[in-house]
Amino acid sequence: DEIVRRPKLEADPPASAGAIHRLRQRGVRACRDHPDPTCSGLLAALVFGDRSGLSRELTDLFTRTGTRHLLALSGFHVGLLTILLVLPLARGVAGLIRQGAAATGSTARPGEALLAAAMVATFVPLSGGGAPAARAAVGLGLALLSGRIHRRPSVLNLMGVAALVELGVDPLAPTRPGTQLSYLATAALVLAAAPVARALGS
Repeated sequence: DEIVRRPKLEADPPASAGAIHRLRQRGVRACRDHPDPTCSGLLAALVFGDRSGLSRELTDLFTRTGTRHLLALSGFHVGLLTILLVLPLARGVAGLIRQGAAATGSTARPGEALLAAAMVATFVPLSGGGAPAARAAVGLGLALLSGRIHRRPSVLNLMGVAALVELGVDPLAPTRPGTQLSYLATAALVLAAAPVARALGS
């Protein structure tokens, strides 16, 4: 009873981190403005990783149906966001930049892949900085940039790079069961994809 827990002292975040945090909070508030409370909570959880707006009844329903993992931002969510939003947005922004450069005679013309990789990287802090989203962002970012060096990306190689990055950021990550299961499940799916595709084709 005499033990006093003192708050952990943390350094002030850089200005860029503060700006991204404020942007994330604005996005969460925009999701909560949805007239349907269930949809607003799900939007905030699936886009920004904020599950505070989900009711206990709804989270219990996901738990009882074995789909609670869908509420956690994972590589699947990052991939869907990249296909549905990031790639079209990067294509549009690159087109506008090219038009502006042609009008002004500028030679600064970033490609779609570079813009898409930057957007994917920005999504990690916007979504709360979870490890699954960060792993997927590293892999997708490198896959998008591989075309600039005219090399076809290997999924297993990308996973290895993501693991090295995660190990550099968090040396204890490999000891966690969640991290081990994530890499093992992804590797199993990658290795099984080709044989399954051949079997279905035959």
